[in-house]
Amino acid sequence: MKGDYNTKKKNIGKTVPPYPNGWYIACKSKEVPKEGTKAIDIAGQNIVLARDKQGSVHALHAYCAHMGAHLGIGG
Repeated sequence: MKGDYNTKKKNIGKTVPPYPNGWYIACKSKEVPKEGTKAIDIAGQNIVLARDKQGSVHALHAYCAHMGAHLGIGG
């Protein structure tokens, strides 16, 4: 990897990154139910927000890797 990263060869600031470049508000915390999930689309991605037993909010990819079910709508 030595020498692979040369900033003079990069088009820094001239291209749009293929991912969100910063922090974005997905929704307000009070919009995530205490028991259950909230499905959202943000930056072209399907995301599911859920709370754990301590009340912290977590974000997951909306589709199950094993069965392909949408976790936010239950199927």
